[in-house]
Amino acid sequence: MKKTMISTKDMPREEWLRLRKAGIGGSDAGSICGLNPFSSPIAVYQDKISEDIADFDNESMRQGRDLEDYVAKRFTEEAGKKVRRANVIFKNADYPFMFANVDRMIVGEDAGLECKTASAYSADKWKDGHIPESYQIQCYHYMAVTGAKAWYIAVVILGREFIWHKIERDEELIQCQTAHCGRYIPHFDFGAKPSPIVPYRHLPQSLSGMTADCRSLV
Repeated sequence: MKKTMISTKDMPREEWLRLRKAGIGGSDAGSICGLNPFSSPIAVYQDKISEDIADFDNESMRQGRDLEDYVAKRFTEEAGKKVRRANVIFKNADYPFMFANVDRMIVGEDAGLECKTASAYSADKWKDGHIPESYQIQCYHYMAVTGAKAWYIAVVILGREFIWHKIERDEELIQCQTAHCGRYIPHFDFGAKPSPIVPYRHLPQSLSGMTADCRSLV
């Protein structure tokens, strides 16, 4: 596995946004795999081929960014692990259409950390050890690109609790996730005008559905 890194230290935000359009990132993966209730593969595809690099933002996104440091700090306290910023965009020759812009890497461990915030209204989505499936796919995406053996995810449910989990590397799920990225967005020259996109007739509705779908193609 040949992994490359693009430094983001002191990179202008406009350039960073432009680089994000040049491939599929972790936050895109859930949508492409049909597991994000707030987005779709078509929406991601249209965003990637668009020349518009406007920096869309809202209060929820702003809070997520501002609280990222807090979530990382709480994770170090609860898990007893040290974390560091990567300050790079990871690329992988095995999956040239994918990239990873990660929140933190774990010091002394082949793993990373994804930091999340959630409102009290979303607390049920994290109940009984559950992790929203679009976030699970995001972590598997990062493992695919970086080659990491595990990924941690931590969330602060505002005003209620802090939760963290460890997601172990799962080769079958990673292969399915990368296959879906290739299957539903086949035209990876994002700077060019797109060829007709593969119809989205059979999107999986769960991780198990995604795995079953991949097996049916073998």
